[in-house]
Amino acid sequence: MAQAEPVVSGSFTLNYLSSQMFSTDDDDAWNSFGGFSGEGYLRFEFPSGLILTTDISGLYRDLSPYGNPVTEYRDQGPREYRVLGLHAGKQFGDIYAGGFAAVGYQQTDLNYNILRPGFIAGIEGKRDIGAFTLFGQLAYMDWRYASWAAQPTPDNGFTGMMARIGTTYQINDRLSAMFDFEYGYSGGYFEDYTGWGEAMVGQIQVAYAMNDSWDLLAGYEYGQFRANTEDDGYESNITLGVRYNFGGARGFNALSTPVQGFAAAGWAKTTD
Repeated sequence: MAQAEPVVSGSFTLNYLSSQMFSTDDDDAWNSFGGFSGEGYLRFEFPSGLILTTDISGLYRDLSPYGNPVTEYRDQGPREYRVLGLHAGKQFGDIYAGGFAAVGYQQTDLNYNILRPGFIAGIEGKRDIGAFTLFGQLAYMDWRYASWAAQPTPDNGFTGMMARIGTTYQINDRLSAMFDFEYGYSGGYFEDYTGWGEAMVGQIQVAYAMNDSWDLLAGYEYGQFRANTEDDGYESNITLGVRYNFGGARGFNALSTPVQGFAAAGWAKTTD
């Protein structure tokens, strides 16, 4: 007896990025950068009720106006990150529960053109309430790197708990929105071996459906990355983009892999 095939759906998004960054350790004004960000996911829903999702996201800023990005670590802030995740869970009526694991890449301080891996893993869930979907994720992440080959302990990275909460809202047949807030705390490795770090990032996105396949998107994100009580890094990101949906996908992928821990890892040396 042939087994039924899973239902496959997903979307791919590409954004233009207008970014500003500022570090109190740099004693400089806000600096502006252009770049791009993107994300996508594939969702496999099996007849048994099992749901598997793989997603990818990334961000890149052009830092070349401020020097050589290969040989210099930017005082202004990090250049990029890349994250690839796998999610598994099940739908119970209007509630989804599951877990996820992902690998994320961030550049180091002395080898700015080399991206090194870290990981994040945790639990997640969401609940549909009319036009709203409430969601949350709780995870542990670990990205660390020793600046010198002979150094016995890492002094650059972000290792600790991450939490992300938010909601999506289907405003009408064409307009939808998502708000999320992500918080993380690294007890060490952020500012030298024992220095703690903190990440706080809020984001709002709005999507307009031009038809069943194509959406226009706009978003705003603001983040603060703290090194002990001494210095802070700040990001202000505006995105404008398009999204292609297929397989009946609609709206936002609320439970995308949390990325701000990897963004925070890029601020570790900047705020040291």
